[in-house]
Amino acid sequence: MGPSGGPGPLGTLRWVELGGAVERLRSWMGGEPPGLRAVGGAPGPGTIGIAVAGREVVLR
Repeated sequence: MGPSGGPGPLGTLRWVELGGAVERLRSWMGGEPPGLRAVGGAPGPGTIGIAVAGREVVLR
């Protein structure tokens, strides 16, 4: 993301998968905020999606 919150030179962050206890994460976050996906498994950030040149690129 660029300094103004718009697209940066390499694309725009679209979503992040967040591992851990799904119900605990959703309770702590007050639901599932846009851009975050509670997926379970090992705690911490996982796969991310970035919009680049009109398409979505997934980084694992």
